[in-house]
Amino acid sequence: MSGKRGKRSSFDTDEEEVPQIILNENDSAGGDYGPPKRRTCCSPLLIILMVVVVLTAVGFLVYYFVFQPDEAVKSLPTSPTSPTSPTSPTSPTSKTTPSPTPLSPTPVDPSSKLALENLCSDENTEGKMQSVLNLEEEIIIIEAVNFRNNNEEMAFGLYEQLLTDMDDVEVLFQMELPDWDMGLFTKFKNGQVFRDDFLNNDEMQSIVSSRKQIQNSKMWATTLSSDVPAMYPELIGPTGSPDRLLFHGITFTEPNGREKVAIFDEATKELKSENNYFTLGWFDVAATCIGEEDKYDQFRIESMRSIAEYANVFSDEIWVPASKQRTEGSDLTVSFTDFVKDWTKISNMYN
Repeated sequence: MSGKRGKRSSFDTDEEEVPQIILNENDSAGGDYGPPKRRTCCSPLLIILMVVVVLTAVGFLVYYFVFQPDEAVKSLPTSPTSPTSPTSPTSPTSKTTPSPTPLSPTPVDPSSKLALENLCSDENTEGKMQSVLNLEEEIIIIEAVNFRNNNEEMAFGLYEQLLTDMDDVEVLFQMELPDWDMGLFTKFKNGQVFRDDFLNNDEMQSIVSSRKQIQNSKMWATTLSSDVPAMYPELIGPTGSPDRLLFHGITFTEPNGREKVAIFDEATKELKSENNYFTLGWFDVAATCIGEEDKYDQFRIESMRSIAEYANVFSDEIWVPASKQRTEGSDLTVSFTDFVKDWTKISNMYN
């Protein structure tokens, strides 16, 4: 390493004294002490000691930076804008980004197919949707519906009342979406309840069949994401009385869209929390019951306490670079964000 030369010591700056030479009678130098010599500033022992100290220091630095490079890097401070900084919105997130466990392949089961035919589109009665029936965790069915006439609206009303009256079933969200007359989120205790108590219940067949006949609708089977409490607890807040809700549908780009969106979530979690912008639920899509399979990967519902606080988020310097990561990680031809201002019921999945 280069450095400034230090000041010369007093040993170097004093002019050295030439010893007086005693001459003999013949004016020649000599005598019993031999020829005269100049006096040196430092003793040989001191010079040897200084060399040993310097070599020791050099050896330590070589060992530290050459033979232990990892430990040396760890000791260096990380710049907020460094590519390795966990707070940098353009860096890989410092936390592992878990993905939902893919459903295991399920052989076509005639009885499961028959049960799903009571509600799902014909093309979605096999594969992933059959696997949903075997899930032991909670299933959240998300529906979006447009009514062509009063008959369809009445049929859906009976269907919703049926869900409300069932055991081990809970309506979580009921709201009006910008492009749909109704958005409904319903939680089932597990796949068995969804299959045996709902799809295969003879007393409910006529109501469920009427729901299937509604022509303009979508339906997805989802599971609750654990990423929020595990990685972004700052996004969990009180349900309160929000001014607006945001409903997001996300399709991640390949191959690392999920990781890019996670960078956005990590970078903005504290900013959102400081402005009362919280998450009510992230829902990983397991299968499609009505609609196009594999169109969406995840749905999210967020709440904002006020428009003014929501506006504060966008003025922060972190938002633009972080949002760039979210944009790159989402398929914008499919993904959407809707503002929701009318709802009958909302829930907080993490409180």
